[in-house]
Amino acid sequence: MMNLNNFARGPASTRLLFDFGCERGLPSVKLLAGSGLSQAQLADPDVQLTASQRLHVAKNLLQGVDEIKLDGQVY
Repeated sequence: MMNLNNFARGPASTRLLFDFGCERGLPSVKLLAGSGLSQAQLADPDVQLTASQRLHVAKNLLQGVDEIKLDGQVY
């Protein structure tokens, strides 16, 4: 049985998380910290990301939630 955590995937969903954070003022360096990814890799549809890389970006976004501005409000 294939372990879904180790299954490589394209960058589309991770790019959405990254763009969401950047559009709300989180620094790209902070969002990509620990992932080993660059912005160029997220823009390349042929790049395959590991679960660990995807989870690093998601974790960094969640850790930055206190800094995110939604509709002009800081939450």
